[in-house]
Amino acid sequence: MGLDDTSSRLVADPDQASAYHRITATGPGFELEAVRDSAIEGVTGDYTLVSTWGSVRRVLGADEGLRFL
Repeated sequence: MGLDDTSSRLVADPDQASAYHRITATGPGFELEAVRDSAIEGVTGDYTLVSTWGSVRRVLGADEGLRFL
């Protein structure tokens, strides 16, 4: 998964009670959506994004192709 031709949107809502991340990826013959919603506590915000990205990489097997867990 590269980042060529990608787009992103960041929404900052000070009244939000949770950290909500949605990552979507589409390509020829596939569509992937990973959603994570967790309480905002301490440094969880940074960890949540890193954890979500790690989950996507594990499912895709990083450079090994798609795996079903």
